[in-house]
Amino acid sequence: MYCVVDALDQDKLIAYVKWTVVNDQPRDGGSTGSVTGDRTLPVASSTPPHVPAEDTNYPLFQHFLTEATPIRKAHRTTQTIVLDDLSVKPEHQWHGAGKLLLRTLIDFADKKCLPCYIESTPGAYNMYTHQGFREVDKLDTDLGQWKQGYGVYTTSMLYRDPKENPK
Repeated sequence: MYCVVDALDQDKLIAYVKWTVVNDQPRDGGSTGSVTGDRTLPVASSTPPHVPAEDTNYPLFQHFLTEATPIRKAHRTTQTIVLDDLSVKPEHQWHGAGKLLLRTLIDFADKKCLPCYIESTPGAYNMYTHQGFREVDKLDTDLGQWKQGYGVYTTSMLYRDPKENPK
C-alpha cells in the first residue's frame, strides 16, 4: 500500500492506494493465488475476500459480487494487477493525490509488464481513462430495486495494457 500524507502533519493521511497481483490461472494444477509484495497468498477463485461494512445493504452487496465475478474473470489474464482500493479524502480531491498514486500503480505495472484491471465509480472514471484505461464492460445496478435510492448506478470495468518499453 502507498499513502500520501500531509506535509505539515505526517500523521494525517490524505490518500492511499492498494493493489494485488492476481494469478487467476492454476499453477501446475494447483490453486489460484495472489501476490502482495513477495508473498503468495491463497485466494478462493469463486469468492473474492470482500467483507462489507457494517451498514452495507448485504443483498445488494451479494448481487454486485455475483454479477461482477464473471466480468472479472473474462478480463483478467494469467497475471493481472487488480486495483483493490484508491481513496482520497474529499477535502483533498482534485489536487493530484489520486493521480500520483495511480501513476505509482501504472509505473509498477509497466515495469512488471502486467495489465491492470479496475472497477471504477462514475466519479473516478475520467481520471482512469485519462491515464490510458479503457472500458471493457460495465455493470448497471437499479438502486430502486435494492431500496438504495433511485436511478441506475454504473460501475465501469476498466483495463490497461502495459507499455512495452517504459521509460
